[in-house]
Amino acid sequence: MERALRGVQKFGAVAVPILVVCALTVCATMGWIARHPFDDQGEHLLFLSAFDAHTKLVVGLLIYTAVMYAALLTVVGGLLRFTLARAEERAGEPTGSSRRPSRIARAARWLLGSWWRLALLLLVIWSPVLLGEVSGGGGVWADSDLQAGSLRGEGMSGHLSPLVIVAFECVLAIGRLLTGGIGAGLGVLVLVQLAVVLAALGRAAALLGRWVRSDGLCALALAVLVIGGVPIALWSLSLSPAAHGAASLCWFLALGLDHVHSREQIRGGRVLEWALAALLLLSCSALAVPLVIVMLVMAVIVRRGREAWRAALVALVVPLLVVLVGTRLGASQGMLGTEDPVAQHGLQAQSIALALSEDPDALSAEDTEALGKIFDVDALPDRYAPGAPARLLEAENDTVSAAQAEQLPSIWWHLAQNRPGLAADGILLEIADTFDPFAHGRQNLPGSADDGAPGAVGSVLDGTPGLRLLVESPLRVVAVLLLGVIAVALRRPGVWFWAVPIGVLTVALALMPADASGGAALVIGCFLPFALLALSASRELVEIGSPDGAVRRIRRVTRRRSAPGRGADGRATGRGADGRATGRGADGRAAGRVDGAAGGGATGQGDGWADGWGDGWDDGRADAEGGAADARNGRGADSRAGGSADARADGRADSGADDLSWIGVTSSPRDGGPQGRHQRSAEAEKEGRYGPVRSLPQRPLAPPKGLHRKPPRR
Repeated sequence: MERALRGVQKFGAVAVPILVVCALTVCATMGWIARHPFDDQGEHLLFLSAFDAHTKLVVGLLIYTAVMYAALLTVVGGLLRFTLARAEERAGEPTGSSRRPSRIARAARWLLGSWWRLALLLLVIWSPVLLGEVSGGGGVWADSDLQAGSLRGEGMSGHLSPLVIVAFECVLAIGRLLTGGIGAGLGVLVLVQLAVVLAALGRAAALLGRWVRSDGLCALALAVLVIGGVPIALWSLSLSPAAHGAASLCWFLALGLDHVHSREQIRGGRVLEWALAALLLLSCSALAVPLVIVMLVMAVIVRRGREAWRAALVALVVPLLVVLVGTRLGASQGMLGTEDPVAQHGLQAQSIALALSEDPDALSAEDTEALGKIFDVDALPDRYAPGAPARLLEAENDTVSAAQAEQLPSIWWHLAQNRPGLAADGILLEIADTFDPFAHGRQNLPGSADDGAPGAVGSVLDGTPGLRLLVESPLRVVAVLLLGVIAVALRRPGVWFWAVPIGVLTVALALMPADASGGAALVIGCFLPFALLALSASRELVEIGSPDGAVRRIRRVTRRRSAPGRGADGRATGRGADGRATGRGADGRAAGRVDGAAGGGATGQGDGWADGWGDGWDDGRADAEGGAADARNGRGADSRAGGSADARADGRADSGADDLSWIGVTSSPRDGGPQGRHQRSAEAEKEGRYGPVRSLPQRPLAPPKGLHRKPPRR
């Protein structure tokens, strides 16, 4: 299994960057042609037709864009690789020789150390934006459908689970009962949603930040979250599931990555937290169902063991069953409205509308008759607008059944067989704006139900050229995809555990285009700072399996055994002024000590502890007698010594400093000192001293010291 996984990683490190760069190159080239149209170009850009008419120019643009993407990936990937290697190298240096981090880096590390600190920081910084949006009449108060006091409309309840609908309805009913209106209820809902979003973002950053050693990358990720998180702050003022979906996705993936990286004991609180994040994610979108299933399969494959499997099954399967059963019951009882069946095939409908606008005779008579039962065929070309399937739905008939809507894919397939160029151009034109980093018009701004106009702060951000980058969704989506490509190419630890879910969401975003508000792209774009933290996870900490002090204890044991004044076997070679000698075993299990008293007597005392694999009583007695003998040899002939052993069980406070067997580290004379999983000895492997811990591939943790230093001047 591990050999197959390594083969998949090697193949993916080459194939994934090529596929992603090719797709982004086509989208960016189409965006450039749309902004600089040809003289013979029509109302809509037909990429394949433009390629046939201007082959040399289009090929040159494709090559230039691909080279720019490759250069960007090479430069950014090289800088990240150098920064991460330098952080690993500095972590291995002694404490006194390492450079003290800056105040900004220390502040970022302190903020990422606790989720509530980061949540409070986001609330303080986003407060002017939130207050300005509310005072300007934006947010949930601009939605006229909610003024009726119900959330059972198709546009809202189709994305939410029955549990969320019941909670929202109860809050609105209580507000109507106490105040006679729904203003207080809406205020409570907005505050609760904002609190959940802030807590989820803070918890996700805290979980991922504990595995990162580079203070600079932590500070950069924190800055991206604070500044680039303005759209999710605006979305949190509305009752749209976009804000909950984005925050819960970051929280859910962070818990999954921490589960894969860690080798610590899985506590019940962590399983409950993971289940809560999965339940919140499943309550926001139907796309979360395949996402949770993929995460479950990957969690079972990557981290083995009954305890890990039980935790993954409880945390992921139980919320999945609850949401699926609750959705069926809510739909059967009429509590939960269903989505528009035509909107689920928006990509095919847009492609058909483009074909009819270019050629009214593109469909056959049978397909035209079947399409007439769904849309007004005569009004369909006039309602077509690239990237806005909501306008197309205005030409939909009043009574359309699910069976009639299911005929749209077959109609599009017949169009692709008869007119493949028009069908492909419709798909490309619909996807290009979503993944063009310089496209304008895909803002992550919540709009009102009437005209789709954003609120006061959103209008200012959208109208200012310098601030427009904060609210554009394609730029953040492309940045997340490029970070995923870099992580896959560098084969960072746990990369597939977050790259595969992001890939699934990207495919879903391409197949189900959203309207101009970009609410669907908010889920991917919000993951940008967390993708940077996930990419920066330390290889050494992941191999050890615990970021909380395990490495410091290993270094402390190593420094103590190699301290000056000790022999090769770890025994003390000097004697104090009072005539006291100390003999210590090499493995630190027992110590014999002789105290020079007035009568010249000597006492040897041994102290041994069991590590869970051997007989601690025998080891302690043998080492105690050896220590007493060493101390007796250093005194006169009339010295007397006695040995005693006291075996302690593993897990007490005085044995925790050297007990590193729980992370696969031993320190015995046969092994030559502390040995990690990547430095196993054959003799200890035969004796089974490492326990049932799976072996990891041998990989260098960091380049040798001095590799990045400048040569001396001559």
